Amino acid sequence: MDKAKADDVLTCSKCGAKTMLIYIEAGEVQRVVCASCNDLVAYTENLIRILNKS
Repeated sequence: MDKAKADDVLTCSKCGAKTMLIYIEAGEVQRVVCASCNDLVAYTENLIRILNKS
């Protein structure tokens, strides 16, 4: 897997922080919120996948 480039990192437009919290909503939708200022950064679906070990 390739390492992320600096341009690939999600950055908060309000405070410039790079640490995000992901909240899972109904219907596989996720809210991405800045961990520093709690500003909504993104709202998307199918952002993350949960892998189960079998």
